Amino acid sequence: MLTSICDHAAMDASAEARLRNLLVATSNQALEVATSAAVLADPLDGPLYGLHYMSEMKRRFDTLECLVVATLRQSGVSWDVIASRLGVTRQSLHRRLSKRVDDEVEFSQKYPDMNEEGIFRNLSMLIAALSSLRHGLPDRLDEGVLTAAQRRRQPAWWWSEDDA
Repeated sequence: MLTSICDHAAMDASAEARLRNLLVATSNQALEVATSAAVLADPLDGPLYGLHYMSEMKRRFDTLECLVVATLRQSGVSWDVIASRLGVTRQSLHRRLSKRVDDEVEFSQKYPDMNEEGIFRNLSMLIAALSSLRHGLPDRLDEGVLTAAQRRRQPAWWWSEDDA
């Protein structure tokens, strides 16, 4: 009897650790998305880096979706409930995400420290980007219009020679 109680307590601690690692990975990924969005909001740098950040954001959104689903699954929410909330069938959701969800669960468990460090790094970057936008946005909007007009007159301004 005592052994089964100890085994049950160990399983609960393990499930809590797994869920915590998933939450840390989800927070880190959400902050990466937010930081990329803040860069895109800059009238000067947004258009310059837009295509790069958009493809990165799509990839990060896909990863974030998998992490959210993984967290819900680890919390006991069924594929049926998640699919219903998203307005798709359970089969299509499971087919589309199950392998990637499993991969994200495994990755979050292998590298919890990396994700935790990422949270603080991304949070600092986001705070700096938002602070810059908050204090200089009106001026940067006006400057962005002038910069766009100048860029329009420069052939191939949208990529550097190294990118060609």
